[in-house]
Amino acid sequence: MPGLHGFIRLRPGDRPAAQIVATMMQRVPREKDHVETGFDAGQTSVRLLCFTNKDCGLGRWQDHVALLDGHILDRGAIVSRLRAFGMEAEDGWADASLLAALHAAAGATAMADVDGDFNLCLVHRETGALSLLSSRHGTRHLYYAVTSEGVAFSPHLAGLVSLLSPAIDPQAVQEMFNFGYIAGDRSMMQGAKLLPGASALNVDVGGWTLDRYWEVEYANALTGADSFDDLVDEAGAALQAAVDRHLERFSGVVVPISGGLDSRAILAFASKRQAHLPAYHCSWYAGEAEIAHQLTEAAGASWHEYDPLTFDFAQILEQGARLTEGNVHCHQFWFQPLAREIGAAPETDIILDGYLLDVFFGDTFLVLPEATSYGEQERRNIINGLWRRCRPAFVRRVFLPGFYDQYEQANHDSLTQQMGLLEEEDLSNFIHKFSFANRSNRYSVALPNAQRHFVDYGYPGLSRRLVDLYLRIPPSYKVGAAFSRAVLNRFTPEAARVPWAKTGRPLDRNKTWSQRLAEGLSLRQVGSLALLRATGGRWDVSHHADLNRHFRRHEPFRRAHLAIADDERTFARGMIDPAGLRRLTGMIDAGWPVFFLLQSLVTVELFHRRFVD
Repeated sequence: MPGLHGFIRLRPGDRPAAQIVATMMQRVPREKDHVETGFDAGQTSVRLLCFTNKDCGLGRWQDHVALLDGHILDRGAIVSRLRAFGMEAEDGWADASLLAALHAAAGATAMADVDGDFNLCLVHRETGALSLLSSRHGTRHLYYAVTSEGVAFSPHLAGLVSLLSPAIDPQAVQEMFNFGYIAGDRSMMQGAKLLPGASALNVDVGGWTLDRYWEVEYANALTGADSFDDLVDEAGAALQAAVDRHLERFSGVVVPISGGLDSRAILAFASKRQAHLPAYHCSWYAGEAEIAHQLTEAAGASWHEYDPLTFDFAQILEQGARLTEGNVHCHQFWFQPLAREIGAAPETDIILDGYLLDVFFGDTFLVLPEATSYGEQERRNIINGLWRRCRPAFVRRVFLPGFYDQYEQANHDSLTQQMGLLEEEDLSNFIHKFSFANRSNRYSVALPNAQRHFVDYGYPGLSRRLVDLYLRIPPSYKVGAAFSRAVLNRFTPEAARVPWAKTGRPLDRNKTWSQRLAEGLSLRQVGSLALLRATGGRWDVSHHADLNRHFRRHEPFRRAHLAIADDERTFARGMIDPAGLRRLTGMIDAGWPVFFLLQSLVTVELFHRRFVD
């Protein structure tokens, strides 16, 4: 995967820094040929891997060398800022040089105003002191470890193994079972931490510090708020500008398309500027595939459809575990074959992903306060209601008692730790802020970090202008995804006329009363479970995209997961025994939605086999 690999000594040692980095890089997985560049200065060595020469970000400014993994989109604005500082900046400067000069002029806080997606390493040519800076949202995963020798960093845990004694972090294991994500800055490996977004890791021979240069600050109280219509107009213009910047920067753009709102927004706005964009749909069920096809036709894009059940899931699990190293739940691996094919096309530069648009403008994880204040336990209950992936009773039934006790304790400890780091009174804002801080589902960028080994990703929804706008939108404007739907209705009516997969209706029409009733009572889930139980598993009318269903009905899919779970090595971990696994698979076969627990078991087991065994 493209990224930065480096080491800086904190105290004298025998091994040269360049030798340490070379050993690190021998261990990292590579799926494509990479261009390598780097810089050495005394006790510091840094290497940068890129897909091609044209995006390999090496630059210089005064007494610093800059290495950039990623891209910036507002080059003209940065050039103007530098000229205002009295610097003779040129339009042709490399992205890395522009950011190095900006950092020299205004410090790390200036990165908050940069539109782009990156990790930046600045190294002093003489002293070797370095600063490692992530962009606002930390979308490019980069791990670092502080050892007795120095500070190392890499996008791969495998790159840090030569400096750490590979041991599993038990809290991270339990978070994977509780939530499907690892909270805060932890990784599955003890001693390796994830560099948070909007952070600067500064290291020299005197030690190291980690500082934040930007924080999420909401300005969405209803008092004095902009009108709904004014904000919709502003959002449409900002989204078009964000998409345009990506089209101007990258010539080969691909858009994944589903039947939802965020991907249709990206495709519809992009197609206003560029015809025949490639649109890729992974068809879990026919109804959404038909909607995605209509959206592609409405946009004048080129249609590409894939049946995921034709993929080799045994290979997907093995490859995904090798590339993501336990820090991405295996549920996120399904797009790998498409990413590989998309990235293999020489004309493809980037996938435009609708990451966070359904949260920023839609109602995903929206919780409106019903009281003036909420206590700690009430907030815990809400967080668990949103992100705890299975009822604890299911976990108690299938896992070993000691493991279940750890599971419950980890839930308490994780929430206590992460909630204690946040200061936010408003409930809606607190829930979103908690999610940003913890890489929770939809915020983790897990899927792109599983696939960025094959092709780069861009996120128009993370443009500075859009994020700053999101922080001003009153949560009540987003009920029923009203705000997001209004943007599409006003700016892309052809896409708005295509039904929404969630309702089966155009975007200007709300759910029917019967749909709301069925959803409120969970009639489909209850009915399909009852029918499965009554017929001994013969009649399965569950949702076609339900992975529990695929485990029951698709033998290769089932076999790929059980080949890992039903193994003496798995049973030796102290989590589950053969009888518990039989109970777990029996519950899935009977219709209970607990396949997530089997996926978590597979995710954690594959990490053990890669690093611990």
